[in-house]
Amino acid sequence: MVNIRRAAVIAAVVIAAALVTVVVVHKSAGGDSRQRQDMLLPSLRGPQNWSDTKAHDYAISRSVSRSWNRGPDDFTEVVYGFTSESAAKRDFRSSSPEKVTRDAYPNASPYDIGARAGSADQAQFTCGEREQDECVTWWAWLRFNDVNITLRYRHDPTDAHALSDTQLATMVNNAITDLSTLAH
Repeated sequence: MVNIRRAAVIAAVVIAAALVTVVVVHKSAGGDSRQRQDMLLPSLRGPQNWSDTKAHDYAISRSVSRSWNRGPDDFTEVVYGFTSESAAKRDFRSSSPEKVTRDAYPNASPYDIGARAGSADQAQFTCGEREQDECVTWWAWLRFNDVNITLRYRHDPTDAHALSDTQLATMVNNAITDLSTLAH
């Protein structure tokens, strides 16, 4: 009887260890995301003066963000960290802003403002919303190794001080350069 109990205890321990191993392997294979505040831009280098609204972390989505405002315009960075490059690649393919906000931006389409991917591993540039034949919500969807980042610019089309595509491209290129430095 004692040998049967001992065998049952040993079997239970072996099964528990196997389950823990499966969970750990899954997490290390990219099954989990993590916050990456180290990838938030410390400042926004661009035309005119922008006010930093500080960093925000969202425990539910495991993302962090920072926004800047200039009158009715806003520029936002959202960082999604992953435990592996393959998890970030999967998320990049399946969770781009136009896919997860399809209801809000049904007419999203590629839009080239002259921004360049720099050392980003992957990049997409999109106009999410147009008003009066002008792109008023624009974003870059970027991947740096195990981190995906959205840079989004929104403005009021009636505002005479809205950034031109050239000014926005300069600001985004500066941000990508700064993010490349943070990523390495």
